[in-house]
Amino acid sequence: RYILSGTPIQNNLIELWSLVDFCFPGKLGTLAVFRDDFAQPISAGGYVSASSAQVQRAYTAACILRDLVEPYLLRRLKADVAR
Repeated sequence: RYILSGTPIQNNLIELWSLVDFCFPGKLGTLAVFRDDFAQPISAGGYVSASSAQVQRAYTAACILRDLVEPYLLRRLKADVAR
């Protein structure tokens, strides 16, 4: 399965999960597991009032998520396609 999407990462993490789960069911776990392991920690770590532990947990979760989805994304920048 393939998906063409303009901004799967910028929109929100639940949408990213949905797109990845459509293409590769189970790759990121169930939605509940994904929310607990990735969406909630990344969101909590982005608040101004986040503790240093929350920021570190968010960074770790984001790095793990990036490593999980990166092999399946073809990312093109405007500079790549504007020629």
